[in-house]
Amino acid sequence: AFCNNQNKHFQVVRVSQKDMVPFTSDAQAEIQFMCLDKEDPELTRPNIKREADVVIEIRNK
Repeated sequence: AFCNNQNKHFQVVRVSQKDMVPFTSDAQAEIQFMCLDKEDPELTRPNIKREADVVIEIRNK
């Protein structure tokens, strides 16, 4: 609706989510987006980035 009110198109840029942990935290979700003109090349080729679910750290001694 936000983009539509500006006569633009909705384009998702990034999505992240965190599942609920019982008794400690609520589920969370975040969506970043852009409002683009119909002729914008970014609209025809989306570049969706997702944050890592797991981060692995390697320590060498």
